[in-house]
Order: sequence, then structure tokens, then C-alpha cells
Amino acid sequence: MRLVRISAIATFLALAWVATALAAGGTSDRFSVAISPSSVVGGAPSTFTVAISNEGDSADRLGAANLTAPPGFQLTSATLPAGAPGTATVAGGVVQLRGLMLLRGSTLDVTVGADTACAPGSYAWGATATNEPNFSGRSFALDTTRSRLATTVSAGCSLAFSAEPTDTVVGQTISATAFTPSGPPLQVEILDGNGNVSTSSSLPVTVVLAVNPGGGALSGTTTVTAVNGVATFGNLQVSQPGTGYMLEATSPAAASATSTPFNETSAGTTCQPGQPNCSTSATTPTSTLTLTAPPGTGNTLSITVDPGTALVCPGYTAQDPNWYSFTTSSASVGKTLTYTVVPATAETPVAFCLGAPYEFTTSAGTPAPPGTLPDGSSGFIGLLPTCAQGFGGPCVDSVTRTPDAGSPTGFDVTQKVSFPAGLPGDPWGRT
Repeated sequence: MRLVRISAIATFLALAWVATALAAGGTSDRFSVAISPSSVVGGAPSTFTVAISNEGDSADRLGAANLTAPPGFQLTSATLPAGAPGTATVAGGVVQLRGLMLLRGSTLDVTVGADTACAPGSYAWGATATNEPNFSGRSFALDTTRSRLATTVSAGCSLAFSAEPTDTVVGQTISATAFTPSGPPLQVEILDGNGNVSTSSSLPVTVVLAVNPGGGALSGTTTVTAVNGVATFGNLQVSQPGTGYMLEATSPAAASATSTPFNETSAGTTCQPGQPNCSTSATTPTSTLTLTAPPGTGNTLSITVDPGTALVCPGYTAQDPNWYSFTTSSASVGKTLTYTVVPATAETPVAFCLGAPYEFTTSAGTPAPPGTLPDGSSGFIGLLPTCAQGFGGPCVDSVTRTPDAGSPTGFDVTQKVSFPAGLPGDPWGRT
């Protein structure tokens, strides 16, 4: 009898232990979560329907749940159906559902708003649930076979320059207005998969020199965190002159963008309406060149000096060891050059040697022969005629001697050169 009594007690204790384990372990109650749509575009506001189903084996209600957003997703809202018990709140990257009282076999559709991640790929949501309305008590087991927790980002974000770099003088801040360091700053937008500005994006954006024709270095704040999807660069500079620089903008999880070309010059200005004398000048130890044009809206003048690279006309010895490149942004206006050089000797004759991508008539009355310009491009090189020769096209208006006590010869030679409007290939003449 004693042995039987002990066995009965042992059986009772074992049954009690199993019942306690079922109550605490929560493995007998299950739930599933199905999220739709299954595919969205990157960086865009999206609305998801989250269907939560109580698949429990017992009569317990699903009291509360947490839904965790994938990395890179930013939750913006959570709403329960009208009349449904409970609350839905967003706390960081988690939707907290409380007081649901969801019966066995029932499904609750929760509307969730989120700004999606930028990078294409598959993203997984997380979900947990309990039987108590305050998210305590026994946990429900997630039925992974009936759940759909993956969201695919099908079209990723991209970058775009919304304020492009423009021509500027070496050492000055590049802005969106030519030769205006205080002009509008450069801006790069983060676009979502639909091509709209991703106003929720705060990704870092970095700019580098994508095309570097002058071997310059880019300085300033080159990495900026976007604000409302826009990165602003207000102090970028390039250290060397060159024609056709280009910037590249990059950011994690977004396709890169390349800017339009811009030039770094030795001198430059923008002509304004009513400006009496629109001109800019560049100077070296042996010469000075001033470019002048009529005032006009948006017309820019620029000069670039390539020290130690002379432009040599056939049969003529260069008197200036430097090469000046000058441009005007409008071919519809004429321009004037005033070029002052220190001659080697008092007896040295001085003429104007022009290299240009267009044909012109030389001082001999013949077409300028083809040649290679100092920047390596093909063009035509020859001595300019005087305007009195009447050949038309670019010509030398006057040649004067200007006293200069610091010159070895006691004077400098100044030439005034006229370029008519509308030259073929203008504004890329070089002198």
C-alpha cells in the first residue's frame, strides 16, 4: 500500500508539472502575420496592410503584438480598423499593438505607413505576440509557414544634381551661378524609386572629381548629410584651372550622379544688363590680357593662363612664354582683347598669334594652317592681320608702346584685338 501511495503522488506531481509548463511556455498558441504589398519602390512613402491572425489551439485571445520594421524602413503611422478594440502606436522602429483581444480564428488588419529603404533587395519584418493586452503573459508562437514577412524593394534610390556647378575662378567657391562665389550653393537630391525627392532621406552624400582635366584637387566639405532628401554643398573649390571638370555624387544605397561640365579659370566675370564695362583680366610676370564684351544678361567672360606653355605661330618666335585661353558664353556678341606683353628687345617686332578651333584669315591674307593647340586639341594657328587690311574676322585694331620703368626695354607693347560676333566655333577662341 505504501508503494502504491508513493506512485500516485509521483503521477500527480508529473501532471501538475506538465500543466504548468504549457501555461508558461506558450507553444500551444500560434499566430501568423501577412504583410502586403510584397513589393515597393525604394525611398518612397508606402502604406502596408498587416493582417494578424490568431491561430491558437486554446480559447485564449491574442492580447498584444509588436511589429518590427526592416532595417532602413522608417515607420510613420499605425492605425487599427474603425471600432476595433485596442491601440496602435509607433515607437522608433516598432509598431506596438495593445489591448487587441483578438479571438481564436480571427484576423485583424492593421494599416502601417513607412518610408522604405533606398537599396533594392528583400527586407524582413519581425513579429511577436502575447495573450495579455499589455504585452505580458504567455507568448504566441509565430507560424512561419502561413506568414508573409518579406518586402521587396524593386526600384532603388538615385542621386541627381538639382543645382549644377558652373564656371568659377580657381580658389573661389563653386556655386550654381557662374563666377559668383556667393551664388546659390550646389545641391544634390536623393530621388526615390519613382523619381521624386525622398524627403525622408538623411543619407550622407559625397562629391568627388569625376573628370579632372587640370589635375586639380577638390577641397571644402565634400560629404554632407541630406536634409529632407537634399544635400547642400556651400564651400567647394578646385585648385587648378581646367576646361570640362565634372563632379560625381555618391551615397550608400543610391545610384550615383555626374554633374554637367564646368571650367576653372584664372579670371572670370558675369556681364549684367546696363554694366558699362564688362571685362576681366589675368596677369603673369611678362604679360596681361583683358577681355571685354558688351553688357548682357548671363554672358560670362573667362580667361585661363597656362604658364610656361607658349602658343607658337609658324615662322615666329614666341615673345610670351604663357598661353592665354579666353571664352565668352555668348557667340552673339563681339569681344575685344587688350594684350600687353614685355618684349625681349626694343627692336623685336610684336604680332598677335591666334590659335582657334575655327578658320580665320592670317596677316598674309591666307587661311590659317591647321595646327595643334597647347591643350592638345586640333585647330588653326596663325598671325592675325590688322583691321586696316580689311580681311574681316579677328584682327588687330592697334599696337602701342606703353612706358614701363620696370621693363628691360623701358616700355611694354599693347595690342588691341577685335573679334566680331558669331564666329564659327565661338566662344572657344584661344590666343
